[in-house]
Amino acid sequence: MKLQLHLTPWYEENEFNLEKVECIKNHLAKPEGGLWTSTFNPDTGSEWIQSPFVDLFDNSKGTLIEVIGSPNILQIDSVEKAQNISDKYFFKSVLTTPCYDYEKMSEEFDAIRVSGEGLNKSSAFREYFVESTLWFNTKYLEVYGSINVLKYRLEELN
Repeated sequence: MKLQLHLTPWYEENEFNLEKVECIKNHLAKPEGGLWTSTFNPDTGSEWIQSPFVDLFDNSKGTLIEVIGSPNILQIDSVEKAQNISDKYFFKSVLTTPCYDYEKMSEEFDAIRVSGEGLNKSSAFREYFVESTLWFNTKYLEVYGSINVLKYRLEELN
């Protein structure tokens, strides 16, 4: 797996620390806790940076994270894979959107990665917006460095 990019919220002033990542808690369509990343691209930053759904501010920070070893990642990159997890991980529905039991997933997997058709054509993951990996377990992650995320957004605007 390539380098991952974590965008630190603009309102957090402390230095990013993997040890402070909170445990997963089920909450509606997306859980609370864990560590959200997107695959880093040296030319564009990541899908997050290029997304109109992500607000970047002058003090937005990006942390590059290297994946070490072979984490067990649940890959959702097709509608079929998104539907296949429903039987095992269905938790509840909010309106018409199925919600999954991420706490149960975290007992079996180190992360869940949603991309491609699993992202674009599956109602269960429509709130993810762009390719994302949600890490339940950070033991396979190591901080690699930091980047100026605005650099990538500004390059696209020029």
